Amino acid sequence: LNALGERIKEIEKFKEKTLILVCASGNRSAKACSELKKLGFSRLYNLTGGVNAWREAGLPLKKDGA
Repeated sequence: LNALGERIKEIEKFKEKTLILVCASGNRSAKACSELKKLGFSRLYNLTGGVNAWREAGLPLKKDGA
């Protein structure tokens, strides 16, 4: 979130794509959605409650090997 403004050029190519933003609690990703909306991104979704809520709901998580 802190570097979003500095790194906007990296994601501008996805401006017309559907983007799902996720963080641990849903707060930072909600702020990022707000900032991206101001920059012209229109198909944004925030995972309400973040990964913590996802995990508490018993939904599957998979870590990438990277």
